[in-house]
Amino acid sequence: MLGEMPQMLRDLLADALAHETDMELTLDSETGTDGDEDATPDVVLIGTTSVEQSAAALLARWPNARVIAIEQHGRGASMYELRPYRVELGELSPAGVVDSIRAAVRGAAHAGNRPACSL
Repeated sequence: MLGEMPQMLRDLLADALAHETDMELTLDSETGTDGDEDATPDVVLIGTTSVEQSAAALLARWPNARVIAIEQHGRGASMYELRPYRVELGELSPAGVVDSIRAAVRGAAHAGNRPACSL
């Protein structure tokens, strides 16, 4: 799912995802028409405007999803999940975002460096 973000970044990511046969854009929240509104996304991509509130609201709605917040300049990103930590993803190209989506779905952080978490 693509969440709120600048249009240029949205277009870039939508184009990168369109070429991935193992991924499906289930909903574009900007239009609400690009997919199944009842679908549960594995990963939600958002821009970094008020990311803490956005990530919390998205995780409340879909607790098993992962939220990848991309900085507005498109060079850095972070991943949020319903856990007490944030994973810094650093600079990402469109291909890096695709790799991060795959890692998030597998339950691993970007580049396989997931901190241990005990509750």
